[in-house]
Amino acid sequence: MNYTVTYLSALSQIEAKAWDSITKDATPFMQYAFLNALETSGCVQLSTGWQPHHMLIQHDNQLVAVLPLYIKYHSYGEYVFDHQWAQAYQHYNMRYYPKLLSSTPFTPVTGPRLVCTQPALFDSLLEFALQQIQLLCDTHGLSSWHCLFTPAAQTKSWQSVPLLKRTGVQFHWHNPGYESFDDYLAKLQSKKRKTIKRERRRIQEQGIQHYWTQAGDMTNTDWLHFYQCYCATYVKRDQTPYLNLDFFQKIAVAKPHNVLCLMAKQEDRLIASSLFFVSDTTLYGRYWGCLEEKDALHFETCYYQGIEYAIRHSLAHFDAGAQGEHKISRGFEPIETLSWHWINSPEFREPIRQYVTQESELVTAYHEECKTLLPFKQGFI
Repeated sequence: MNYTVTYLSALSQIEAKAWDSITKDATPFMQYAFLNALETSGCVQLSTGWQPHHMLIQHDNQLVAVLPLYIKYHSYGEYVFDHQWAQAYQHYNMRYYPKLLSSTPFTPVTGPRLVCTQPALFDSLLEFALQQIQLLCDTHGLSSWHCLFTPAAQTKSWQSVPLLKRTGVQFHWHNPGYESFDDYLAKLQSKKRKTIKRERRRIQEQGIQHYWTQAGDMTNTDWLHFYQCYCATYVKRDQTPYLNLDFFQKIAVAKPHNVLCLMAKQEDRLIASSLFFVSDTTLYGRYWGCLEEKDALHFETCYYQGIEYAIRHSLAHFDAGAQGEHKISRGFEPIETLSWHWINSPEFREPIRQYVTQESELVTAYHEECKTLLPFKQGFI
């Protein structure tokens, strides 16, 4: 195949229709509305350490594939941690930054990164893309390329090119066809079921009520209140929020029916909120924060309300975000995550390969251990 490549220093250099003609079946976080809102709001730009350099691949003057690319000057907002690699480079007086990244910024959601119109072309497109990335790294002095959270179904293709594989674990909730939240609870062991009922009862006893609102129906005041909650999560950790209010308002305008805000109120006073994205099959819980600490508030606002929503709308999958072993006892199953890495320096390539091989063994053991802790009755899973 004779492919040609073009790079975009901003997603606005391509029409939304053209980008989404390729990514329409990917996650909401690979679609134009989300990625462009990050850039036009200023959350993703050179000054924040995320320099867009998106790859477009054409064949016979037709766009056939896209790959989000960012020249990164740090490793924040990625959720696949390589700070030790950067420290090793520094120890030997070598530069690890800038590096090249393919991911959805600030969003550890599994989904296709190299997205193409014809699946039969994927292997040849991946080989071509890697050749171009290696050239980019050489030309611009980039230490490496990192492609994060790729689908398991594409593993065979990714393994066919000279990349290092890293694995991780997240916890996701799956819906085999529950008719109600009580139906879901009935599949749990008695002790776990009683714990969840007690936590939900505590929400009622405290007079806390939850309200779902589509983004298109939210007022500016609603967004300000949500943003207060979002920022509170970072302030408690002495961190600066990744996202600004303008981003949330832009994505609400672009996807008014696919972005949902869940607000928790006590005596008509907002105390917490969570933002969710929804596709035809999946609910994605993303950004949570509270202004007041309340018993069981986090579990209700981030997990139980989402489970209930997924059941009510017949969604097969609820991805509530990264990490969180406390999700296991609430029915979130461990799943393997995958990322792929190309290291430009021959001196570091082999040591890092050994590192990820050892890491993978530990992750596999952890994954298997997590499976034994699931709360379901014997024989259900």
